[in-house]
Amino acid sequence: MIIHRLPLKPLAQLRLVSNHWNSLISDPRLCSLRNRAAIGLIFERDWTRSKHIFTKHIRLYDGDVAEKPSPAQIVASIDDLLLEIYHLLPMKPLAQLKLVSKYWNSLISGPLRNRAAVGLIFEGGLGTRQTIFLNKSITSQPILNMTPITNGPCYRDYKIVHSCNGLLLCLTSNRRDGPKYYVYNPTTSKYITLPLPQVEIYRSRVSICGMYLAFDPSKSPHYRVVCVLRSRSDWLNMFEFYSSKTGSWRKGGVLVKPAVNFDFENGVYWNGAIHWVNIITKPRECVYFSIDCNQTPKVFPNPPLQDDKSYEISDYYFGESCDHLHFVDAHRELDEFNVYEMKRDYSEWFVKYKVSVSEIRRDYSEWFINRKLDASNVIMNRILSFLKNKVCVRVYAVVRGKNDEDSFLVIETGKIATATKGLRIARYNIEQKTCETLGDCDFDLTYCSRHAFQYIESICSV
Repeated sequence: MIIHRLPLKPLAQLRLVSNHWNSLISDPRLCSLRNRAAIGLIFERDWTRSKHIFTKHIRLYDGDVAEKPSPAQIVASIDDLLLEIYHLLPMKPLAQLKLVSKYWNSLISGPLRNRAAVGLIFEGGLGTRQTIFLNKSITSQPILNMTPITNGPCYRDYKIVHSCNGLLLCLTSNRRDGPKYYVYNPTTSKYITLPLPQVEIYRSRVSICGMYLAFDPSKSPHYRVVCVLRSRSDWLNMFEFYSSKTGSWRKGGVLVKPAVNFDFENGVYWNGAIHWVNIITKPRECVYFSIDCNQTPKVFPNPPLQDDKSYEISDYYFGESCDHLHFVDAHRELDEFNVYEMKRDYSEWFVKYKVSVSEIRRDYSEWFINRKLDASNVIMNRILSFLKNKVCVRVYAVVRGKNDEDSFLVIETGKIATATKGLRIARYNIEQKTCETLGDCDFDLTYCSRHAFQYIESICSV
């Protein structure tokens, strides 16, 4: 149906995208699906006929033209149709479609609908990282090497500090050159080195305590970087913004409240703002900073928490998926937990999903204790038997689908066998209440990063 509605010239160019598209468009069954309506008449002058008959045909053609839609209507309908096609295509064919024409290139390079994550990047120690894909049909590993940063002075020690809608913000640091930040697109393997904010003269009194990407491809092909600077003299936080459109920094607002209470490592971009939560220390507060308004950071409601609970860093998940902001309070003492979602007007958190840990234990307890152990290792067998109903669940991502039945959690269910390294990563389908293993991490995330960075396919320019 989509191919039938395309104009024939772009349709002919689509045959060059891949062998599959060529065979699909060349399929004789395509012609039998639906005949196309005439868009004009071809006249051939017959000198043996009278002029009266020829002018009669001209009048018929003029009548057909009057019934055709306006050019503006045709262009609008084609644009909407093309954007729907672009959203369904994988990124590699979509990048090739930019070569079809200048018009298609400008359309694809413009705002496109946000995509869901196709993988998660886990970071270990000493620069190790691993990608776990969320769909088993994806077998390629396009972001394992991350080679563009190998040109840097300290590429082996770089780390990912933030991810946002297909872009990664990476950091390298050494004593000679100081910190360097990179914006990297793993889909296209393109990157740029960010200039630092103009704070060199205050280096002894001001330090960078957080850098975050702000990128919404559905609104603009340009991204911004938010830098949080901490003043050591009065412990105030200052904000500066970098724009890929202008290539320069500008000053933002100031956070007057004590900055040491906020978890500035885990900033989340949503609804045109960067959000932070503070649940480790009291008083527990949450703030967000609107990038476009450039105002003082505002407070939004705290997630529903247990007042008597002393939280640790690994006890919660705070992140965004498909333009939804989520918070998960999943610590070891709970037999079930809620997935909360924030309303767009910041009025309250509401329960989006309820998850029973017993469902996950049921699927993974047998795997967890039925390991090949030395029969003489009585102590370890007793420990594993005790842990049969104590499978730890740690949430690394809430991934929203087009419908609720397509949404799922990415969780860690425990160590692999009895090894000191390795964790099993699973997908928990919320509506179906089923688990499936996605893969095993070769390093122990308990002593490494507590975050998993979303990998979203994107062809945006950096």
